[in-house]
Amino acid sequence: IAAYLMSILTLQINSTAYIKYIQQFISIADISVALIKSVIFGFVSVCIGTFIGFHSQGGAKGVGESTTKAVVYAAMALLFVNYLLSSLFLSLKF
Repeated sequence: IAAYLMSILTLQINSTAYIKYIQQFISIADISVALIKSVIFGFVSVCIGTFIGFHSQGGAKGVGESTTKAVVYAAMALLFVNYLLSSLFLSLKF
């Protein structure tokens, strides 16, 4: 919906043409893969943030350091998980 609104309102693209091309170039498999990956990314992010946050020590300074650590670990993990999932879905021809 956001892409549709940005395309119509900001880029002045014809709404009928937008819908036609979206239906032509995007399949149910594309949407399924995106939904599966988003659930897995959310799970990985939550697990890392919860684990790091649970083991925070040292008051406010420790919380700040844990937050930075959790963001860095989550970013690296998401890059790795994205690589694995992309490889898996491409090999399955999903």
